[in-house]
Amino acid sequence: MQDTERPDDVADGISLKRLTARGRQELAAFVPDAGPAMLAILLSDIAGSTVVAGTMPGDEYDALRDSHDKLLIEIIESRGAGAALKHTGDGILAVFRTSTMAVRHALGMQRAMRGHDLDIRIGISVGEVRVKASVGTETDVFGHNVNWAARAEALAHPGHICVTRGVHRDASQYLPRSECLWKDHGEHVVKQGEEPLYIWEPHEPDVEPMDCLRGHRVEGGRRDI
Repeated sequence: MQDTERPDDVADGISLKRLTARGRQELAAFVPDAGPAMLAILLSDIAGSTVVAGTMPGDEYDALRDSHDKLLIEIIESRGAGAALKHTGDGILAVFRTSTMAVRHALGMQRAMRGHDLDIRIGISVGEVRVKASVGTETDVFGHNVNWAARAEALAHPGHICVTRGVHRDASQYLPRSECLWKDHGEHVVKQGEEPLYIWEPHEPDVEPMDCLRGHRVEGGRRDI
């Protein structure tokens, strides 16, 4: 069932927690030197985590979340396609070399989670990010494309994926219709007053796309984000 709650509490940035050491090492392989880099940014989040956690003892939820982490990180990092950099509360921040890789692995993540007790939302953006040390010598990614991935994720219902226009423009050229279909959702904002994002939804042929998104639809012109 689709989540109709408006995501009005989404911040402009992301609070990065529970560092993933191997992910930082893999990012260094993607981008050896600190500075600007072109990457696809994927952000996943557990839907309704506070409610789910409140229905069971803390150690049971921790075990459930750990199994979620292990499953998703294995998919993200399979075949060297992506790097799981950080835990963001109950989510994961990852980077991929291309939009096509990010969407393909996001579809795999949602497919795997259909057999899990938790549901996730996924958002993907692509473009230039800042790669720099944030804690000591640790390497992180920053910039508006990270924030746009977070906003895209906030617009998705549990079990679905939202991507920005640039991701669709790249990945739709390479993913066959037997693997991925696309739904055009138009311009949306998470909160009134924000710059709108033009959102596409990739989904497998046997999965129904969302009827509508969780944010506010913006009528009018088309934008490049």
